[in-house]
Amino acid sequence: MPVHSLAEIIASGQYHKPTLEKFFAAAQSYEDGPNSTDYKDRRMRMDEVRIEVGQPLGEKSSRRAGVSHQKCLVLPIGATFQKDRTGIVAALAGFPAIEVPAGFSTPTADAPIGVPVGMELLGRAWAGARVDKARFRF
Repeated sequence: MPVHSLAEIIASGQYHKPTLEKFFAAAQSYEDGPNSTDYKDRRMRMDEVRIEVGQPLGEKSSRRAGVSHQKCLVLPIGATFQKDRTGIVAALAGFPAIEVPAGFSTPTADAPIGVPVGMELLGRAWAGARVDKARFRF
């Protein structure tokens, strides 16, 4: 790897500044890293998400997967922040997931045919090897 730390990435200047400059500045501000109170609070909230999302998919449940969808549409090219983006639930919970196309949004002046929207299928945690393939025949 050409770099081995956040400091080296920042020093290289080889990143998309409009997107990452604020994030990197915030990351550098934590002197104690994983031992900081804020980091520990974030990890605890991630555990809460994992429990809340995982309960309906538990081992005793007949459900094999969950579905989430985009809460907001994609932003135009060049936009640097997308609130409520798809994929965050799986990332926070640590569950296996796959994004699939689900159609198009309502047309607008900027997007006469709408924009692509997707949905995310979430599986049970650590159940990737146990998927009942008979239920997913095409």
